[in-house]
Amino acid sequence: MRLGNTNGILNAVFETGERFKIELLGSTFTVSVELEKQVVRFFEIYNTMVEQQTFKIKNKSDHELTYMCMKNESVYHDFEDKVKLATVFYTTKETESLKTAKLVEYDVLSSSEHARVYTRILQDEIQALVADETLQHQNKHFSLTPGQGKLWPNQTTELTITFSPKEIGELSTITYLDIDGVNERLPLKIVGTSLPPSITLNLETLDMDCVYINKTYNYEIVCTNKGHINGVILYKSVAPLFGSSITCTPQMHCLRPNEKGSFAVSFCNSNQGSFFEEINFWIRDTDVVHKVYLKGVVIYPSLMFSIPCLDFGLVSLG
Repeated sequence: MRLGNTNGILNAVFETGERFKIELLGSTFTVSVELEKQVVRFFEIYNTMVEQQTFKIKNKSDHELTYMCMKNESVYHDFEDKVKLATVFYTTKETESLKTAKLVEYDVLSSSEHARVYTRILQDEIQALVADETLQHQNKHFSLTPGQGKLWPNQTTELTITFSPKEIGELSTITYLDIDGVNERLPLKIVGTSLPPSITLNLETLDMDCVYINKTYNYEIVCTNKGHINGVILYKSVAPLFGSSITCTPQMHCLRPNEKGSFAVSFCNSNQGSFFEEINFWIRDTDVVHKVYLKGVVIYPSLMFSIPCLDFGLVSLG
C-alpha cells in the first residue's frame, strides 16, 4: 500500500452500449495509535480464581477507527490458516465421494444427488472461512473484551483483560491488534502465574531415634490449607528402602481454606540397624509433592538381671 494521493480510471460499459469513464481519486495515510503498554502482567493467583485488568488504547488521530484482536501477527498467516482449513474440507469432500458406490447400491441416493449434497456442504464451509471468527484471538486462560470495536477520535478506549487460569504454572499469550490505518498489527503480550493449593505439613523429618524390632509405632502428621481455594492432598505410597512396613490412614484429605487434617502413619521394621525411609503426599491436579523422611535405628530389646546368680544357701527338704 502506497501512502499519499492516488488516482485511477474506472470504465463502465452498459448493456445498451453506453460507456462511462469515471475518474477515481483517493489518499492514503497512517494514523497514530498508542497502546498503554506492550506487556500486561497479572499478579500470582490461585488456580480457578479470576482476576481482571483494564488496558487502554489511545487514538491520537481525528478519525474513527476500528480494531480487532487477532491470533496471528499478519494477514498472510491468516491466509495460511484458511488454506489449511480449505485443504481439510477438500480432503473430506474426496473421502465423501468414495461413499457413492454403497449409497447407490443400497438405493439411498444416486451418485449425482450425493455429489450435490457434499458439494453444497463444501461451498458452505468455504464461504464460512471468509468470515471465520476463529482467526480472532482465543485462549482458555486469557480473554479480552470487547474483542473488537471502535476507537473514537482523540479518545482513549478501555479493554478488560481477564485472567482465569485452568492450569498450574507460568501462562502467557500474545494477541495482535488489527487497527485501521496502522500498517502492521500491534502485538500485546499477556502473562500470568497460576498457583496450586497451598497445603503444608507440620514436619519434614521425623526422627524416631531407637525403635524396637517388629514393634508398630503410630505417628500423626498434620496438614493445613493456607491458601484461598480448596485443595486435595493424597498419600502416595512408595517402595520402602530399608524393608519397613508403612501405612497411612486416611488416604486423602479435602481441605477448605484454613482447614486442617491429620494423617495417622504406622511404622514397623523387622530388620536391625539404621533406616531412612521416605513417604510422599501429593497435591491433586498439580506436580507438587511434599516429602516426609523417617529416620532412626531398629534395635533388639535389651534384657538384664539385677544379680548374676541366685544363691539360696542351705534349704530344708520339701
